[in-house]
Amino acid sequence: MYVNDFDKNKSNDLVLSYYNEEKQYPVRGRQCSADQVPGIKSKFKNYESFANATVSEIYGSDKLEESQHFSVKDFSSIILENKGGGKFKKQVLPVECQLSATSEILVQDFNEDGNLDILLAGNLYGSEVETPRADAGIGYLLLGDGQLNFKGQSYQDSGLLLNSDVKKMVTLKGKSKEYLVAACNNGPVLIHEINK
Repeated sequence: MYVNDFDKNKSNDLVLSYYNEEKQYPVRGRQCSADQVPGIKSKFKNYESFANATVSEIYGSDKLEESQHFSVKDFSSIILENKGGGKFKKQVLPVECQLSATSEILVQDFNEDGNLDILLAGNLYGSEVETPRADAGIGYLLLGDGQLNFKGQSYQDSGLLLNSDVKKMVTLKGKSKEYLVAACNNGPVLIHEINK
């Protein structure tokens, strides 16, 4: 990601990019890029010319060199165990946790076995025109063994279905039962009874 005032309007612009065979291309297409930096439309008259251009051809090598630059090599949902002394152990969560965006994570003992468990939910429905929404998540429960080992529960085993644009989750205790309440962006509130 590059951060700079590429169109000189006194407001910073964000340019997201990716590498393909050692060449760097923009993540956003011509329309979204031109919405942010209008000069792109006159420089690249059609979508094909923009699609074949590298980031440096679009924004200029000099401008990219003077930009703030950030990079990410892994977008996986993970657990980081603090080993002390500034050292961390990374544990990648199961593939079911990687299917969509995660917006909310609850860590608590869901099955009352004395060990912390992890519940993840999310999705991302609001996206740019050129980016399809991330909607493959249905919520995922991982049961812990107290040693930072977690076993994923299938939908059939957990009975959990959070297939919406989940933004916040809480657990609430009633007189005799506990409930999971999930707030969804522009959608219904989802309520699940927690069976222990």
